[in-house]
Amino acid sequence: MKELDKWIEAGSIVRPHGLAGEVVVEVKNDLADLVSDTSVLRATDGEGHERLLTVESVRGDARRPIFRFSACDTRDQAELLRSWVLWVSREQLGELEEDRWLVQDILGLDVVTDDGEYLGKLTEVMPQPANDVFVVEADGEEILLPFIKEVVLDVDVSAGRVTVHLMEGMRRGTK
Repeated sequence: MKELDKWIEAGSIVRPHGLAGEVVVEVKNDLADLVSDTSVLRATDGEGHERLLTVESVRGDARRPIFRFSACDTRDQAELLRSWVLWVSREQLGELEEDRWLVQDILGLDVVTDDGEYLGKLTEVMPQPANDVFVVEADGEEILLPFIKEVVLDVDVSAGRVTVHLMEGMRRGTK
């Protein structure tokens, strides 16, 4: 069973916005609709510093919203937050809908076919316009699988397994 992290990486602060201390945040794909409902985010920088930021308001696009945090009232204060990574607690997110997972929870899961063949580990989820793509690695090779219901049959985080159906041309060594 995969142990789930208490903190989920929600995104990062891209740059200040305006003069009143607001910042533009690049939100992770799988959290875009969830992060704006949180009240406190954990922020970390690349040097090991950490702080809690209380969200006063969120507006704009879900993928690149503009956040206003309490105690951040000027552009200079907002500039100090540039490149900080934002984290949301799993507790704040609450229970996810059925058949919804966080990317960080499914990375590292075993990927097997509906015939029981082990394909490798899920190492990356690549966002694409039509659908996400699962990257599965084994023995130095990659298999790219579209995240569509005809291919990804089941994701069982507690069992540590993703069950897939390989369509024609998806097997290693096929074209």
